[in-house]
Amino acid sequence: MKFKIHLVLISLLLLISCSNKEPYPKPIGLINDFEHVFNEEEIIQIDSVLRNIYDKGKIQIAIVTLDSVMLHNKEISNYTMNLGNYWGVGQKDKNNGIVISFSTYYKKMCIQNGTGITNIITDSISNEIIKNEMKPEFKNGNFKEGIINAINKIESYFN
Repeated sequence: MKFKIHLVLISLLLLISCSNKEPYPKPIGLINDFEHVFNEEEIIQIDSVLRNIYDKGKIQIAIVTLDSVMLHNKEISNYTMNLGNYWGVGQKDKNNGIVISFSTYYKKMCIQNGTGITNIITDSISNEIIKNEMKPEFKNGNFKEGIINAINKIESYFN
């Protein structure tokens, strides 16, 4: 009898822990600032640049700041890739999405490219963009400028 009660309790706990919990947050738009790094004006400016690029039809770029809970014990590049796939960044038939993520808490940055554009923006190029466009600005707390610089550099490969 004790065994059956324990089995029922374990089953209930498993059901509760697996109930409707999404593996990733829902996207808010092209900018998903879960760390609250950007002010409203900066979000509007970055969003305008991203929408202009998207309207050209070559790529779609999403920006996400990752809070400490989201990234806790996870590797940033895998989390970013899975998040971009979950959100469906880019056009499905072209796989032309790019997700730029960073965490000020963990001091980590990542650019993940859809497989449809990895022949244009390689991992090496992404790392150079992080090193030359994002890091210098981020070190000075200029997150908007670092993101805008990265976006502009990425777009230059598609002109």
